[in-house]
Amino acid sequence: MLITALAIAREIGDRSAEAQFLIAIGDFYGAQGEHSQALDSYQQALVIAREQGDRQAEETILSNIGFIDFLIFIEEGNRSPEPNP
Repeated sequence: MLITALAIAREIGDRSAEAQFLIAIGDFYGAQGEHSQALDSYQQALVIAREQGDRQAEETILSNIGFIDFLIFIEEGNRSPEPNP
């Protein structure tokens, strides 16, 4: 359904809706643990948000990207070492 909505937004040239659907798709992929696909969707949305000067969307997207990057970092076992007393 989101993919169909994204295709329609692209077809009619509604860049704002396109960005919002890309964010939603990224959220879906992130929740499924598909981090690469989530990042791809967020990166596409970020380009649109910046083109349109939509700072609020840009902030949301950058936050989402940071969260996914954090999850990848943790899952790869790159935890920070415990501090020495």
